[in-house]
Amino acid sequence: MTIWHGTAGAIKLERTDGGQRVYEQLNPGDVNATANRFSFTSSLSALVTGDQVWLRRIEEDGSLSASPLDMVAGWTFPDGRWYARVDRVGGITLHDSWQDAVNNAVPVALATPASAYRVSVDVESDQSRRYLAHVQEYSLQITRDAADATAVGDGFRQEASTIIGGQGTVNLLWDYDGGFGCDELSGAERAAYLHQLALRQQTGAAFKGYFMLKDAGGQPLDASLSGDDLTAQLFYTFDAIITEVQTTVSVDDVIRSVVSFRTTGPIELVYEVPTFYLLLDQGLTDKVLRENNEPIALEGVF
Repeated sequence: MTIWHGTAGAIKLERTDGGQRVYEQLNPGDVNATANRFSFTSSLSALVTGDQVWLRRIEEDGSLSASPLDMVAGWTFPDGRWYARVDRVGGITLHDSWQDAVNNAVPVALATPASAYRVSVDVESDQSRRYLAHVQEYSLQITRDAADATAVGDGFRQEASTIIGGQGTVNLLWDYDGGFGCDELSGAERAAYLHQLALRQQTGAAFKGYFMLKDAGGQPLDASLSGDDLTAQLFYTFDAIITEVQTTVSVDDVIRSVVSFRTTGPIELVYEVPTFYLLLDQGLTDKVLRENNEPIALEGVF
């Protein structure tokens, strides 16, 4: 019998768009070209550090402008995609990668716009799965609403399955600024992210979750797995929305948080063997090779 210990479980998150677009008026005074920083009226309620944003310069009728988005130095296109970092007062810097944004690395150079114009802001889905750091435990409850379809009495009672739904909680240690101390968590999501999602008003509090039952390399207590069974991952995956955040602060213990969520789409139980190398389109086992014939490893996916 294969018995699993709970420490094999973990959570990976994928940042998703909220399905909403924010419109703002960008004035020359909103951009600090020296600090490479700008701000919107809705900065704090619309964006979270690490969001991949699509900025578009638009006309009054909402169409894409023919003029460049000149708030970005040397940019010749009317739109562009970057990763945003939002400070505590709503100031935004743009970065070329998620890691640069969350670690406050060198930002994209900005310039003072020649005139005021309207911009639209979309939060884009980021396909990278990142571990959620400092998770102590999680729970997931899956329910199915059943409609009682009694036609001619109790002797012919039957129940028709209808909608599947789910909800759960994540218990974690509060972490704001990183410093994980573990190589495997160097690209992890901070606990602050879920807290910020609960407060986001303009683009929603949605995320895509991968709730691990067995991670790659995880062994049961009897250590009986090998081959693909050892490297395979078993997890629930679904879209969800944050519904509640509860934080406990005690003088004799660390700060802990309980984050509640509810699923918003189909729930899947997935068993897969992760691919650690870039593959060619024509074959699932044909790898993209370097000049020395070594396969190119994936980065930041698993």
